[in-house]
Amino acid sequence: MFGSSMASKPTFSAVVGNSGFRYLWINQVLMQLAINTINFALIIWVFKLTDSNLAVSALLLAVYLPAFFFGLFAGVLVDRTDKRKLIILLDVLLALAFIIFPLIRGSYPLILFDVFLINTIMQFFIPAEGSSIPMLIRKSHLFIANSLFTFTLYGAFMIGFTIAGPILNEFSISPIFYISTGLLLLAALLAYNLPPLQVRF
Repeated sequence: MFGSSMASKPTFSAVVGNSGFRYLWINQVLMQLAINTINFALIIWVFKLTDSNLAVSALLLAVYLPAFFFGLFAGVLVDRTDKRKLIILLDVLLALAFIIFPLIRGSYPLILFDVFLINTIMQFFIPAEGSSIPMLIRKSHLFIANSLFTFTLYGAFMIGFTIAGPILNEFSISPIFYISTGLLLLAALLAYNLPPLQVRF
């Protein structure tokens, strides 16, 4: 009885050992690394391009305004779709939004528009991933799974902001977008391994 109780005890290895959750988690890792690396690189790039603190403030506004406009109803729309298909689609859409940046890197207005578009897409990505977790793992594992997602969120933030500067300084900004596009296409490919994730109404 004791051995059975220990085997059913929620553990990190048991959560990560769940293949569906593991693919969802890897998707989050790749997506968050791409987003955070680009966000920090763009702050530096826009300042160099415009030599204006106001321009950087407008860039940050383009990052956060989509949450105000779309955050309220994005979750409602996400609940009515197959989250597996949605996550794949959003990965691809983000990759497309990233890959055009080298073409518009010299145009501040187009950069603002693309940043707004990327962060609008992200408003659907976050609830799609978050609501998928309970559909992939047992209720007793939810605390560990949610903690892992939170840790990944802040970890990717720190790593992305740490590596963006040296890459930008050494190679300029275009390689950052190429690398981030590759990360998102890999995330989309791995997301094909997720099971169907749709709530039946």
